[in-house]
Amino acid sequence: MVNKRIHTIPYRRKRIGKTNYKRRLSLLKSGTLRMVIRKSNKHITAQIVKYNADGDLVVQSVHTNDLKNLGWIGSTSNIPSAYLLGYLLAMKTDKKQVIVDIGFQTPLKGSKIFSVVKGAMDGGLKMGAKNRYWQESCFW
Repeated sequence: MVNKRIHTIPYRRKRIGKTNYKRRLSLLKSGTLRMVIRKSNKHITAQIVKYNADGDLVVQSVHTNDLKNLGWIGSTSNIPSAYLLGYLLAMKTDKKQVIVDIGFQTPLKGSKIFSVVKGAMDGGLKMGAKNRYWQESCFW
């Protein structure tokens, strides 16, 4: 009789490095909406996302191309445009309490990610939750 170890294959998104399920679970346990910030070489996207068992629902979404439609003539991948993107997201949404979800992006002081957060805070969104998951799951 052969005694082999049973190898469990991890989820696909974990294998390719797109989702950290431990951090995602701690964010979802808080019960508040998430502000998901993603950046590329030319653009930044910010979304307010609500958890649903069938899949996450995007409540509100803004993209740096929306700034161009409002008259922004500068670059769409710099810190001022990131700040304006956060401010625009806060102005468009009715929600007032969110948790920041930056995914696998490295949290650096003075980065575009925190510019979006600062713009959203100046626009009226409150960041964080009143429980312990805020400390361990956002950007510390």
